[in-house]
Amino acid sequence: MTGRGWALLAAARRAILTVPGIGGAHIVRDRRREDVPLGQQAAVLLEPESSQQLWWPQSRDWQYELSAFTLVTVARVRPGASARQKVAELHEAALAAVRNSAEILAVVSDGPPSSEHVLRDLKREIGGVRWGPTVEEKDRPGDPFALATVVCLGVWISQPTTSVTLDGAALFASGPHEIVPGSAERATSQRLFNGLTGVLLVDLGPRPRRLVQHGWLSAASETSLFQLESAIEARIDGAVHALVDRDGTSHPYVRVERFTRRGPVEIGLRYNRAYEVEYTDFLPGT
Repeated sequence: MTGRGWALLAAARRAILTVPGIGGAHIVRDRRREDVPLGQQAAVLLEPESSQQLWWPQSRDWQYELSAFTLVTVARVRPGASARQKVAELHEAALAAVRNSAEILAVVSDGPPSSEHVLRDLKREIGGVRWGPTVEEKDRPGDPFALATVVCLGVWISQPTTSVTLDGAALFASGPHEIVPGSAERATSQRLFNGLTGVLLVDLGPRPRRLVQHGWLSAASETSLFQLESAIEARIDGAVHALVDRDGTSHPYVRVERFTRRGPVEIGLRYNRAYEVEYTDFLPGT
């Protein structure tokens, strides 16, 4: 786990310590080998798992780090369902404290899903805070009752400071995006003349080029996301528009041909959806 991951783990511990009924929260390297003294109150163990570097498929310029740890609530309980239910409630309260921590929410962000097998089947799989199913750990006779959940916290570690603009509006700045230009072509015309051998090739200049933009839109609410999508669709009006890429490359005469939503709205800390925009650049290379 990286230094960023350890810092997030420490923030999770501070959040858990605010939960009434939990006797302590400990960061451990191997929970099965730790001898944690247990009193009448339950304790929470935080075991670091990994830090994984991820990229959006739309652009590798946006780099994301997802840090995983296992949150385990342990307690010595008497036989009976009611005692186990109380531990389960404390475990859920500890998870809720992490999910709702103002300190954690101030730094985490939605990001790409993880491909690691241990991190699959997570709720809010693109969220800045993700968690898996809660399972009861089966250990040796005499060991304390334990419930465990994998938790993941994600942060951006690198992202561009500029965004594509359309008519000066940063409509795509909310998420990763990339413009992929099509192949360059020039128009020519061949002319024949009586009495001359061969042909005259006339250069008619560059032909319009197809540009495709792939990206991910993000908004605080579903309504705001729909409004952002509608603002982009409003540019499909047959007129020419000014498009400027993130590196400053200007395409002053483009027509927006289509805007395509790629999949359903995905909910993390925000509302997100992948998209594709197709343009025709009438003066490529200007």
